[in-house]
Amino acid sequence: IIDLYKNSGFKNTLTVLAKRQMKGRGRMGKIWFSDSDKGLTFSFSVKLNSKINLFDINMITTLSIIHFLRDLNIPASIKYPNDIICDNKKISGLLIESIKVKSNAYCIVGVGLNINNSMFPKYLPDSTSVYQVTEKLFKVDEVFKILIKNIKQSMSLYLENKMSIKKSYFSALWGTQEYVPCLLNKQKASVKILSITKSGFLSILTKDAVVSTVNANAIKFLLS
Repeated sequence: IIDLYKNSGFKNTLTVLAKRQMKGRGRMGKIWFSDSDKGLTFSFSVKLNSKINLFDINMITTLSIIHFLRDLNIPASIKYPNDIICDNKKISGLLIESIKVKSNAYCIVGVGLNINNSMFPKYLPDSTSVYQVTEKLFKVDEVFKILIKNIKQSMSLYLENKMSIKKSYFSALWGTQEYVPCLLNKQKASVKILSITKSGFLSILTKDAVVSTVNANAIKFLLS
């Protein structure tokens, strides 16, 4: 998608579904594992303006995935800022980037959701899939249609009621009800999330009763 905007003069928003992803990327240079047609990988673009920013789109997209999973009775949570976890294992993740082409700014969202994966490489011990949780197989194309519909509906809802989306995102965050392990400025710590700012920064409380505000670069939540 980025190449289309930068090299082909593309101006419209679009969505691209990848049947098989060869060079999937995650945050901070990590690789997103894609197992043939068993997982869902797609990207879409949103034109940015004064009414919506990158973190807004992050909230909308992660909540759309959360709602889909909870409809399947999968107890999913958001591991800040954009991973979806279930039983302390990662089931989905996002990569969000912004680009500027001439006078237009776009948000590019890459989504990966493990659907029918029955196993994962040894280097991914903290991963799971919809199939592993439910013991049911799903049609990847149908899941894609549901998620795109959810995202579009949530986008419209957000523009009408921003506070509702923010409250839903916060309530779905892992670490708001109890202390959870993390790397805080590269040091091991246990923290509880107190609130979240409009820009997506977290207000956190450490077990030493220290309250601070951090962004995604300063904190990394740990599953084990």
